[in-house]
Parts: sequence; structure tokens; C-alpha cells
Amino acid sequence: MNLSHGMKATRAMARCGLTLAALSALSLALAACVTTKYDWARVDGPLSRPAPVVAAAPPPPPPLDSDGDGVLDVADQCPNTPRGTPVDARGCSCEASAQLQFAFDKAELSPGDIGKLDALIAQVGGSQFVNGNVVGHTDSIGSQEYNLRLSLRRAQTATDYLVARGAARSSLIVSGRGLAEPIADNATEEGRALNRRVTLTRLNCARTG
Repeated sequence: MNLSHGMKATRAMARCGLTLAALSALSLALAACVTTKYDWARVDGPLSRPAPVVAAAPPPPPPLDSDGDGVLDVADQCPNTPRGTPVDARGCSCEASAQLQFAFDKAELSPGDIGKLDALIAQVGGSQFVNGNVVGHTDSIGSQEYNLRLSLRRAQTATDYLVARGAARSSLIVSGRGLAEPIADNATEEGRALNRRVTLTRLNCARTG
């Protein structure tokens, strides 16, 4: 640019109210705006979105006690105990019992009696937990002394079976009552058959219900 042209440009800027100092300040302001816009785009991005919300995990289900005996399923060794039955800390019935029947003048277990004893073992959660009274009885035929011995033999037969299955003999109280405690009329065959029996009743049960 020659001197003449420079003077003309100076006079034109003067007519517009601009000076070289003003142009310099304007140039610096524009540069600052560009820099600020660039920094914002670089840091935040033109389409910044909030972080997604992650739903909280549902709470775990409550522990189950399917048979309602007060012992949780994870610890219940005798599931499906009838509702309302008192149980021990393992969930096994405190009312486990059995009644065995015998033929006249006999002390041998029948297949039905063996089934009842096996059911009793299952009811208390295993033979190692069998405990209680084993009491033998007879009908009224024969002398009192003979029937006392016969009733004791019957109770001992039942006890021997339980011990053979794993029960502790020391946890069983064995006795014979002879003809002293009938539950039916000894005047009939049906009544006498009912009186020829052994009853087993659980003792020392730590109840929870």
C-alpha cells in the first residue's frame, strides 16, 4: 500500500469512527469468543446427556418356612410337619409315637410293626434322635407274673430293633406293665388284641412351638 492509499484508508476509518486501537481491541475480543466457544465444545460436547439412572436391585425374598413350624426350610430336617405340631429345634415332631400290636402270647414284631418303627425314626429325623419310653402290655389271659414278663419281652423286642437301626439304648426307657393298663375290653377277642401292645412315646424334646 502506498502512502496515498494509506492516507485514504485512515480518512475512511475516521469517518466511520474507527481507529487502529479500536480495531485491535475488536480483534482481541473476537479471538476470545472463538477460543471460549472451542473450549466449551471440546469439554462438554455439543450433545451432552445426563448419565443413565440404574434401577436398584430388588430385595432378596424372605426365608421360607414352608410347613409353618417355626424352623426355616434351610434348617428343617423334618419338612412337611403337620401345622400346629410342637417341634424341636430341628423341626421334628415332639409328639412322635407308635403303638405296636402282637399276636397272642408272642413278642415278635410283625411287618406292620416294623413299618411303624421305621416311620417313627423318620418322624424324629433319624434313629440317633429316638428317645423316650417303650412300654409293653398284654391282655388279661394268664397270670399277672407271666404277663409282666411277656410285656417286658415285647418292649425289649421293639427296643432291640431301634438300637439295631442306630438308636442309643441309653436313650430308651424300657418297661412292662403286664395286664394292668388295658385300653379295651378284655372280654372280647377284639379288645384283647388291642391290649396286646407296645407304646413308644418321645421324651426330652426341646420344643420351639
